[in-house]
Amino acid sequence: QQPDFVEVQFPLSYTERTQIGPEFDVIVIPSDSGHDTRTPQFLEGKLQFSVNQEIRTFIQMEGVLNFFHARRGRLTGFRAQDLAENSISTAQFGTGDGIETVFQLSRTYSSGGFNKVKNIYKPVTGSVTLYADAVLIDAGDYTLDYTTGLVTFDIAPLLDVVLTWSGVYDVPVRFATDEIDVMVEGFDVHTISAIDMTEIPIDLPASVIG
Repeated sequence: QQPDFVEVQFPLSYTERTQIGPEFDVIVIPSDSGHDTRTPQFLEGKLQFSVNQEIRTFIQMEGVLNFFHARRGRLTGFRAQDLAENSISTAQFGTGDGIETVFQLSRTYSSGGFNKVKNIYKPVTGSVTLYADAVLIDAGDYTLDYTTGLVTFDIAPLLDVVLTWSGVYDVPVRFATDEIDVMVEGFDVHTISAIDMTEIPIDLPASVIG
């Protein structure tokens, strides 16, 4: 059975020329007075990727097609790296209360006095370090699920302790199309049309959601 998601990263060697940016789906209804009503369809902005594949050798082209076939187009999600923004340094992801032991890795965007928190679900294995009030936390004192970004501490962080993290992360995505066009330009010279990918939500364990 084809899985919904696989912990496999889209090959970085195929992403040198990639357009990446967030998308927010907002319905705007204008009125006769000139004012409008704005309703967000989802609170989390979704990253959109467009990988521009130019001339490739047969081996390079085959690598892209193998990956696409294995995912069966839009059917199965996978990891992709946002080359414009794939790492974080000492970002706050929680504050201790002496009770809670499970926290979600996240990053915060701030501008004009407003904050937008984005959950990080796909940290890169072995890249993450955690800190409590700027002091490094021993890796033996917690468990990090690299498939969900959930941190579980053996002992609940004390009241008002600020939790931060540093590391590298991927984005959960799927292909935005079920077909790829390949043009044969000549012997061992191929051109692949732009490959679009879109960020997808991750389902957390029911025990975490509550």
